[in-house]
Amino acid sequence: MIFRQLCKSQIFATLVFFCALVGHVLCTNGSELQASSRFSTRNTAIQDGLQGRSIRVNFIRFEDGATLYKDENGNWAGMMWEIFDQIRKDAGFTYNETHITDATYAESPQSNYTGCVIDVGKGNIDLCVGDVWETPSRRLLASFTSPLWTDTMMLGVMEKQTTLADEFGRVFLPFSTELWILTLAAYIVLSILVAVLETYPNAIAESEDFETGGSALKNLA
Repeated sequence: MIFRQLCKSQIFATLVFFCALVGHVLCTNGSELQASSRFSTRNTAIQDGLQGRSIRVNFIRFEDGATLYKDENGNWAGMMWEIFDQIRKDAGFTYNETHITDATYAESPQSNYTGCVIDVGKGNIDLCVGDVWETPSRRLLASFTSPLWTDTMMLGVMEKQTTLADEFGRVFLPFSTELWILTLAAYIVLSILVAVLETYPNAIAESEDFETGGSALKNLA
């Protein structure tokens, strides 16, 4: 009897475990299908907006041999190009390489990055491909994609050559000149008072006794 009950309990536990495993598999597949469906929807939206179109693209070269450059055959290469080319293939659009206008170059002669963003804002260019910093002023002109990486920038300045007099003067930097003068004056006055007290202690004591006796006589009178 006990053996039969143990067998029944083991069979019941096995069935429960099997049902839980089947439920987990179904839920996992369902979530993957749902995620795949959302991804397909996003791709479809991109394709509907860009498929079959020709957009104007400006490539901003960065000669580091990795970001965006031209190879020995004169073709674009680098990480930024590979990302753009993959998006172009998935979305199904073509592109025409376009340079920034002369007017925009005159407006921003020191930065091709800012010039490209200005032309996107004006509608002369559809897309800038390059490692463009998303600054507040540029964000007012055009929209940016999500950042691909964060750049760590450091500024270096030349160390100032100091003399022995400069090093000695650093001692007085914590306070202003007026405060140093007041501190010195207070030190001198207190030093004089201490010197007087230590040099003429009896005279001061006799003076105090005389004043005390005089006040006592006045009280008697």
